[in-house]
Amino acid sequence: MAQISHLSMIPDIPGPDHQRTELTTIRYTVSVLASVCFYLIAWMVIHFRDGNKKTVGPSDRYKFMDIALIVTFLGATCSVLFYMGMKRYRESSVQNRRHDEILTVPKVCQIFASPIIYQVSMLYVASRLLLTINLIYMPLFLDERQAYLPPNSVASQQASADDLAGVPLISYVSSFATSLGLKYFVLRFGNKCAYFMGCVIGFIGCIWIQMLQSDSNYAHIYFSAILLGAGSAITLVTSLSLTADFIGTNTEQGAFVYSLVTFADKMLTGVAVLIIEHLKCESQELCPEYYHHTFVYACGGSCLLGCIILATLVPTTKI
Repeated sequence: MAQISHLSMIPDIPGPDHQRTELTTIRYTVSVLASVCFYLIAWMVIHFRDGNKKTVGPSDRYKFMDIALIVTFLGATCSVLFYMGMKRYRESSVQNRRHDEILTVPKVCQIFASPIIYQVSMLYVASRLLLTINLIYMPLFLDERQAYLPPNSVASQQASADDLAGVPLISYVSSFATSLGLKYFVLRFGNKCAYFMGCVIGFIGCIWIQMLQSDSNYAHIYFSAILLGAGSAITLVTSLSLTADFIGTNTEQGAFVYSLVTFADKMLTGVAVLIIEHLKCESQELCPEYYHHTFVYACGGSCLLGCIILATLVPTTKI
């Protein structure tokens, strides 16, 4: 609900299209900062409570309980402050809305009849799938890799439980840095070209992880995390900007369109995670690199899916 209310305000703001992209970029930058804060909290809790461990197990559940409580408190506080500050905006928005700007059943049918809504929805699904798989399975891949490292290898000596928070943190820092300069690239080349560039960067990061050997230096993992963070930032921001372009001046459709796009994201991403977990071997010894290959194929497949959907959207001049 908080996400939809944020996004539906973007098309409601008057001004040229590039200002919507800039606002979407700012919103994503702040969300990345929140994610960076989360991983900093996770790193501090894991590091300062027995930080010499190389793996994480059931005995560490109290650490994750502390992380969940801290993050939930901070998130709830920020949400309350946001809605308290939006009271004046909501009152003026309702007073200024004309009767013909109300979303009606014919307008809803018109939205469903447009193929562009399905295209922008799948673009957003692909970008969110890249981000979600990176968020969920990067720590699992690292934990799996640390469990099967050769005892006397360089990678084994470098391995630490801190990497479970450190590598995703680097990915989010990369997302933050990318989002700061993204608006200048979009102004010059457009959202579609930027989305394609994000898919290419993310795909290169997947190939880099696939080429990792069991004794590869951890610098390769951090480099791939930087690429995946940058790719996910570019694709997510530009997919939201393309959705805002689809809404255009029909601002009364904003909340409904973003609800459809978000629903498609949650449903398809949830199905993807369920399939991944269903195909997992019962014993980790039977599939010692399951999360490694899952991470590569799922993220790489998301980038390919985004490119395919984008190819069908390129001839469209409406957005």
